[in-house]
Amino acid sequence: MAETTPKSVLVPLDGSDVASRALPVGRELAAGFDADLILMTTTQTRRADRMVRPVWLDDAAATVAGPRVRTEFVDEHPVDAAIRSVAQAAPDATVCMATHGRGALGTAILGSVAQDVVRCVERPVVLVGPHVDDWCGLEQPMIVCHDGSPAASAIVPVAAAWAKILGIQVVVVNVFHPLDLESARAPTAAADPVVDELRGELDDVDLRIYRDSYPVGVILELARTLPSSLVALSTHGRTGLARITLGSVAASVVHASPCPVLLVRPGGLR
Repeated sequence: MAETTPKSVLVPLDGSDVASRALPVGRELAAGFDADLILMTTTQTRRADRMVRPVWLDDAAATVAGPRVRTEFVDEHPVDAAIRSVAQAAPDATVCMATHGRGALGTAILGSVAQDVVRCVERPVVLVGPHVDDWCGLEQPMIVCHDGSPAASAIVPVAAAWAKILGIQVVVVNVFHPLDLESARAPTAAADPVVDELRGELDDVDLRIYRDSYPVGVILELARTLPSSLVALSTHGRTGLARITLGSVAASVVHASPCPVLLVRPGGLR
């Protein structure tokens, strides 16, 4: 298995202002992990069978200038495959990308591929949604969402490693449905093993238990009020009667979160 912390942070761009929203997040992640920052894009136009390197790619690099910032201009499609290729070639890369972006020709480039990147890139992915405006940086707590399922536990070692290096608090959040009588009888039973595992690595771990039928609202409200640096969760979780499915929550959290969202696909780390 690859290291759970990045040695490279890969930011895919398409020339749009929306896609560039991932730049400050990628820069902070690279600085926090002492990692390389790679800005990449794919070909959109050609001239006489030659790739035309976009001027804006170097302009974007200039805004985050540093000795460990570089650019990658690749001729590969579809876009998620290009991102995967660059990520695989870079040492322990974490992809940090906006969830919406449109190129100069008006074609959807990043918005339509974010979920494909999460599925195909065998590394943690950080998504910067459209509501990440006044982000507080990497000094505030990380919210770790867990529902007690084995799939949800995929995020735990990654969250522990990231929080340890970044030196931030972890707040474990468990939301169970009002009809989940088993969880009502023992509210902390599902989350206690997770908290114990995290406390074996970290000094500052908090646990919040909520009984609510709308986990997205609970997570988002906590992210705003803390405020939080990151919301971390697996892309799949519990299913079944009166069980909250964490996988169905992930997309809604990304879309409305005031901070970037760290995602891990169960079984997806290599």
